[in-house]
Amino acid sequence: MKLTEVQHNVVMDEPAFGHTIADNTPTFRWSLGVTAPSVVELSQDESFATGVITVPADALGGLARTAAPIAPGKWYWRVQAPGYQVNSPVWRFEQTAGIDQDCTEPEIDVRHAYLSEPRQPVQIRYRDNVAVTDVRLLVDGIEVTEGVTVRATRVDYTPNTDWTPGLNRLRVRATDAAGNSVEAEAFFTYSEPLPKTEWALEGGVQREGGKEFLLGMYGVSIEHMATMAEAGFDFVHAYTWDGAGTNETAIEYLDAAQSHGLQAFIGFNRSRLIAGDDAFIAERVGALMRHPGLFAWYLFDEPDLAHQYVAPPLLQHQYELIKTLDPYHPVIVTCAGDNAVSQYKDTLDVHWTQVYGAPAHVQQRIERHRGMLNPGTPISAILHCYDRQQTGLLKEGGEPDPEKFTPTPRHMRAAAFMAIAHGSSGLEWWWWGHAGKSYYTVAHVPDAWEGLKHVVADIKSLRPVLTADGEVHTWVEEPADGVRVHIWEKQLPGQTVIIAVNESETQGCEVSLRPRTLPPSAPLEVLFEGGIVKLTDGVLQASFEPWGVHVYENRTR
Repeated sequence: MKLTEVQHNVVMDEPAFGHTIADNTPTFRWSLGVTAPSVVELSQDESFATGVITVPADALGGLARTAAPIAPGKWYWRVQAPGYQVNSPVWRFEQTAGIDQDCTEPEIDVRHAYLSEPRQPVQIRYRDNVAVTDVRLLVDGIEVTEGVTVRATRVDYTPNTDWTPGLNRLRVRATDAAGNSVEAEAFFTYSEPLPKTEWALEGGVQREGGKEFLLGMYGVSIEHMATMAEAGFDFVHAYTWDGAGTNETAIEYLDAAQSHGLQAFIGFNRSRLIAGDDAFIAERVGALMRHPGLFAWYLFDEPDLAHQYVAPPLLQHQYELIKTLDPYHPVIVTCAGDNAVSQYKDTLDVHWTQVYGAPAHVQQRIERHRGMLNPGTPISAILHCYDRQQTGLLKEGGEPDPEKFTPTPRHMRAAAFMAIAHGSSGLEWWWWGHAGKSYYTVAHVPDAWEGLKHVVADIKSLRPVLTADGEVHTWVEEPADGVRVHIWEKQLPGQTVIIAVNESETQGCEVSLRPRTLPPSAPLEVLFEGGIVKLTDGVLQASFEPWGVHVYENRTR
């Protein structure tokens, strides 16, 4: 284990060093490079030995305002963040306003919203230590002040024409009797009610027609969407919009997905999220939320990594903004490290847990992450379909050996059914990779791709069972030291299905398992393999190869 001490340098902004201001309740702005609980320390003593005033920052950090007026004179300020190694310079400024002078700007209570009616009224609230005397309102850059009702603590606006579908931006300027003014912007999205997708704790997503256990693939370009649709996948993704991809090209991607009977999950430019750019988020949501090809919002892929770190409070704020503007689509986050999951548990509707490895790892990580999330938060497993050993050879210009490709079809099958047996609500695979040269994937190896397609087809055939409400039992059989067979049994009216997965890569086994819901001599069809087996005194005798999977079904109707 390697521990690294990280020091954060504060970049001071305002009040600028050495400037003179006539404001006895000054606002302080800075950047820290990380969202952390922080405070401004303010003193007329450069050494901060006496008379220190502590001003807490807002929830996201980088902004603080004194609550009580400060006296005229020379002042010094610095930033502190308890629990972090922070290097803050000490800046000075001269404050010239009298302590009784009203220098406090009004405060505007910005509340973004989704609007479902074409001329739905909106309300902006504000307050001031004395009184607001003038309010100006612009909608998408056009002044509409004459058409609003201005009250002491709020302005009410009802448009004369329908709201523009998508994003509408309202800019408010409030001024008090002393001439102090402030501007703020509120985002309103408008659309008629849309079909809603909610991620269920088990069984996939909930839609108007019921639950759907859906399967997705990463790294799919438009030219390969037909291949994904033919293989049975339901949704796709490309990282273009986690970077500099535009809303216009995202619409083209969604158009193409829809034309192939697919949907897509779309991300956000990570650098804009790191910068806390709410307007960018609002623009993307407003531009895409009404598209029928949109499946979900991919808020952030691995926000816990140092090179693209987004602090949990900032990501939670961004999650809440998305949900406010678009109540119809789920929000996804996937963390790289285990310890990060509990820190980001309030930033998502579903956590996509990366389980790149053996079936035993699939089980262990799903259960570990489930204990770190808020109760009732669904998990969906991201399985891998690229060769983690030979990818480096491909990147170096070498020729990987398709005969040595891993994961093998047996591996992919065992991992997928292990995820289902441990409550994965849907499945995703990372990644197709656009059939390019960055990763050695199933796109390069026909036999592996055929194997994955068989897994997808078998899982799709089980959808009525996976999505139905029923009595579920799970347990683990240990027929020998180091051998564990994971059992998932679900009883429905007239039907029981059992999934059994041997987690061992090297050892086969013989297992005697006792189903929890079947009569003692019940017959079972062995799905996908053929044949009938029968319980003897309530016990099922089964043989498993390494990473073996059996699926059994009993029907009484």
